[in-house]
Amino acid sequence: MRTKIRIAALTAAGVLGMGGFVAAPAPSVLAAASTVRIRVTGIDRNGRPTKVYAVINGTTYTPIYTRGRTVSVPKGPAWVGAEVDTTTGSQLMSATLVMRRVTISRSQTIVLDARPGKLVKFSLGVADAQLTSQVVQACVGGNFVTGAPVGAGEFAAPLYVVPVRAKGFGFGYASTWQTAAASYLISGQSTGGIPGTPHYRATPAGMAKIQLTLRSGDVVGSYEDIRVIRQTSCGVQQFLPVANPAESLTQYVSAGRYEIWTDGYRAFWINNARYAARQSYSDTFGGAAWGPGQDFPSVWEHEFRFTSQSPIGDPRHQSFECCDLSSMTLSYRGHVIKHAVQSQYREDRTFMAYLPASSAAWYTFRLVASRRVPGLKIPASILSPRMTLSWHFQTSPEPGVPLDAKLTPVTATLFVPSGLDMQNQAAPGASTVIKVSVVHPRESGYISPPGYSLRTFRVQASFNGGSTWQAVKLVRHGSYWLATVPDPASGYVALRSTVIDSHGDMSVETIYRAYAIS
Repeated sequence: MRTKIRIAALTAAGVLGMGGFVAAPAPSVLAAASTVRIRVTGIDRNGRPTKVYAVINGTTYTPIYTRGRTVSVPKGPAWVGAEVDTTTGSQLMSATLVMRRVTISRSQTIVLDARPGKLVKFSLGVADAQLTSQVVQACVGGNFVTGAPVGAGEFAAPLYVVPVRAKGFGFGYASTWQTAAASYLISGQSTGGIPGTPHYRATPAGMAKIQLTLRSGDVVGSYEDIRVIRQTSCGVQQFLPVANPAESLTQYVSAGRYEIWTDGYRAFWINNARYAARQSYSDTFGGAAWGPGQDFPSVWEHEFRFTSQSPIGDPRHQSFECCDLSSMTLSYRGHVIKHAVQSQYREDRTFMAYLPASSAAWYTFRLVASRRVPGLKIPASILSPRMTLSWHFQTSPEPGVPLDAKLTPVTATLFVPSGLDMQNQAAPGASTVIKVSVVHPRESGYISPPGYSLRTFRVQASFNGGSTWQAVKLVRHGSYWLATVPDPASGYVALRSTVIDSHGDMSVETIYRAYAIS
């Protein structure tokens, strides 16, 4: 399908557009050094004066965004840069990235001249591909205080750069192309300044191919766009607006590490991956069997804590979708210590309870989460409408401030069904193979739980909403299992896992209506 795309620089100030950055507020307090008044203007490629929105990077202060006005700047070395546009009336004829290194010692006007600019050339070996956008950006290095790149471009108008040499100076570049069948992102980075011959060529055969699939059924609302973000210090991002609730997009990218960020209605998905040249990949968003796997409880001093940011989330990615209504209960020796009902759209999402035992003891924590989105009716056919989780574990207080909190010896199970259609439906009477992974709690800044081995692991399926359950065949494949579910002729399939470690800690997880039968 044909998708309109756009590209933008990654900046702390905002998205780069024609004429320069969306300005960020200038620092309210500059360095103690004396300041002078600086005005930055431009000369376009036709030799005419033009207004620019410049960025000034120094060694003792955060970047100053001029907004086209005179600003106060501390004395000393600085990089001054901006996009200098050449226009005819209101029409943009070309954009030029100009960077100047100066020593500021007095009040003055600094001129950024676009005339020495060299044409940036991108080429893609696809006959019917249309260039839709291109961008370049400079990332000042060395001892300069940097908060954002200085960039130029975005549109398909001719783009120029004024060459400059500088140690530790990064230069990022990207262009996007479109055909009826696919989108293309040529991107990269060099160091040592702005090159004198900025020519970049790619062919689909030498790029990484990614099949991006957005499914419906589990997603409340709709998708909004996809961002393909190049993970370099001077990287760029491409935007792919999404037109349909479920669709598949073919994306080619230059080899490298990327973050693919998908936005939905009060939802997002993040996937970080490295893509190699001449290799094919697939990435599915909104797949079936949503459940837990990102949040685990901890103990700090005598307090049990559990913050559930997204108890019903996509198992394939770090994800978030608003919202849920969760019932949480912590019990000790058959007695309830604390019960609470929390909703994801409230500020406080942390369940806290005092541990009554002064030494190691067994506790049971139960979580029941249901979909609930304020202001939006949940579709009656929504998948994964409800999830339950029961953790039975042994823990003890962790006294001694300022020691880190410790995680409890519990697990979560990720189910990733294969062979489903775009609506997360399986064929009637067929079999669905599910990749099943057990996730152990690990988090920076926390004491990890003991590494007990698994004693029991089983998966069950229900075809009548959880009234009855039947065992599912499991085959071990290294760090995960493959479960084969014999699908019914109609309805839905619920999934349940039971994990017991060698110490006796047990985790039972249930996802109702994990996927549908078409």
